[in-house]
Amino acid sequence: MARPVDLSHVAVIVSVKPDSPDRVANLARLRDYYAAMTTGAELVVVEQGAQPALDLPVGDDLRLLFRRDDGCHWKTRNMNLGAAVSARPYLLLSDCDTVPHPAALAEGMARLGAGADAAHVHNGIVMNISRRRAAALTGWAAFFDSVRTVAPETVDHRNACPDPDLYPLYGDDRYRAVGGAILCTRAAFFTAGGWNENFVGYGHEDREFDLRLRRLGHAVARVEGWNLYHLDHARGIDSRYASAFCRLNEAEFERVAAMSPEALRTYVDAGFRALSFDHRHDYDRVSTADEESWRRRAPRGIDLSDLVILVLADARVVRYWDSCLRDVLDDLETGFRNYEVRLCETGGTDFRHIHSKLNIVYRSSPAGFDAAALAAILTETGRPLVYRLRLVPEAAAQLQRVTALFDRVRAGTPPAEVFAPSAAGAGAA
Repeated sequence: MARPVDLSHVAVIVSVKPDSPDRVANLARLRDYYAAMTTGAELVVVEQGAQPALDLPVGDDLRLLFRRDDGCHWKTRNMNLGAAVSARPYLLLSDCDTVPHPAALAEGMARLGAGADAAHVHNGIVMNISRRRAAALTGWAAFFDSVRTVAPETVDHRNACPDPDLYPLYGDDRYRAVGGAILCTRAAFFTAGGWNENFVGYGHEDREFDLRLRRLGHAVARVEGWNLYHLDHARGIDSRYASAFCRLNEAEFERVAAMSPEALRTYVDAGFRALSFDHRHDYDRVSTADEESWRRRAPRGIDLSDLVILVLADARVVRYWDSCLRDVLDDLETGFRNYEVRLCETGGTDFRHIHSKLNIVYRSSPAGFDAAALAAILTETGRPLVYRLRLVPEAAAQLQRVTALFDRVRAGTPPAEVFAPSAAGAGAA
């Protein structure tokens, strides 16, 4: 491994709302990475929560800021705060659980030195480091010596992962990830408006920032040849792309994408004018002298605590984007609560990203799931009712049938009269 990368002019900006022990452990690993693989970096961590939860000794390499707000994780707002408190001329805008290859960092700094305003320090492929492998790390230098770059054209999310401890999480030859780690000059960051705080939670904020930089005339480079590495973690509710804010974030991205450079400049200069969020059913806006946040309301929707939805997917028969599953899950999120989804996939891993949806557990098996395996899964849930959904290519017709079934529940029919007893329910009876 080459000598450490000089980041003495760089502030690494991170936002975190600790929602699991994994999150705290990964932040410590992130600090270890910069201590081992770079020199002179300033790590600026903005923690959001009801009370401070991070036990990281502050030193010359770390500035720890705390924002008392137990509402939804407001990453964009926190990142802007972190960028504002550092005076360094370059910023590395990082997720709290991603590490770039040191060689990519060195190349990114060279690109900025050659005139680029920003640089994505990876080739758009984000590799997931499992919790098991992260716990077994003996050092970052040894890790990077052991890995090889995965090229976008070789990624096929339909196929089973050859290494369950290190596999492509995001990106392929059709879509290159733009989030996780972007180097930029301090001047370009603030000239472009910083992070757009109309984005709350997760989803689309990285794409919008990248698009806005380019549309406002900034030179954005991508460092090819190296992957970005993501430290796996349990997903709390703020880590999921399933809240109402994800839909609002998508709408904000589309709003910005439709703007001309001139209109976008006006929008940025006006402070990303306040949007009218339709959050009435999910969040309350809190704006006081002591608190500025979005607070989640009590769960709404029809209670389906007795139901497990067993989804059977064969990637050789139907792809995720060609199936009705996304629409079914969106319908469940908006109209029901306390249900559980068990997704069992054979023939590949095309559906594995779906674990970011609410109340879902994903499993894949190249050998398939026989009757005994499915019965064991149902028994594990302990729920007395089951709805079995085997996905087929005829998505529109299948969605119509599924919607009609749940419409009966909406109309007042008890779930026990709509869904079948599960193996767990039959055993209990």
